[in-house]
Amino acid sequence: MILTAAIAVALSVVALASSPAAAFGLGDVISDFLYYRESLAADRAWPSPKGTLFLDAVYTREDQRFDDFGSATASSYGGQVGALYALFDRVLVHGTFRGIGSDVKFSFDDDTEEKFHRRFIETRLGADLIYLDTRPLKAWLTLEGGFANSDTDVSNAFWSWRAAASTTLSWRIGNVLLEPMVAVVFADSFDRDTERVTLVGAGFAAKYRGERWRPQLNFAYSKVVDPNIHDDGFIEVGPEVLYAVTPSLLVGLGYTYGTPVDRDIHFDSHTAMLRIRWTF
Repeated sequence: MILTAAIAVALSVVALASSPAAAFGLGDVISDFLYYRESLAADRAWPSPKGTLFLDAVYTREDQRFDDFGSATASSYGGQVGALYALFDRVLVHGTFRGIGSDVKFSFDDDTEEKFHRRFIETRLGADLIYLDTRPLKAWLTLEGGFANSDTDVSNAFWSWRAAASTTLSWRIGNVLLEPMVAVVFADSFDRDTERVTLVGAGFAAKYRGERWRPQLNFAYSKVVDPNIHDDGFIEVGPEVLYAVTPSLLVGLGYTYGTPVDRDIHFDSHTAMLRIRWTF
């Protein structure tokens, strides 16, 4: 039982450190807000929008095969509510609350099984500094911190913290947006004898922003930086499409596939997403 709980926590660290970064795309919210604000200014519309409310729902299926004793599967479901607000033209602030529940099952080689439930809640607050705001090029720096609580049926709950910094460049060519980003994340628990985890990552999104349909393709790579941990990194890739019900209301669907770079680790994740955004 203790071994199972330890493996479950390890799986959750990998999944929650990487997948939500793609599944809950704050960078997309910022990008859409900035370009919508720019289009209204070009049309001399007034007043200028002040922020965006966003709601995301996700379902993730994770499968892992262990060479020593069997396999594990996890079905996770949850979502996020958040708000982005423009304090000034070049200073935005954001806050999010997210919750994820998972049903985990271990299947052992002796035909026995073990099941438990995993819970995760998190709050994040941050600021977004727009240091480049021209029509063809935009760029911003995001600084944020967060607190999370994780719990399972077979282990005690514990609190953790995270601090992250990322920067994104957005290059517009007609209706096409090319958006690379880089990020670094620091995380640790409050009430356990653990070492701080450092995660570095990079991503890229290619987007088409039409009047109604707005498809895009996302790619992300993340890696734990620790001399005591052998990690070749984790990659995620998938399409997404948004539909503009009105210029200020977007709804969309997306899919992300994730897997470790090291093919000796037999792990795969599939995530389906529903997004709703309203700019006011």
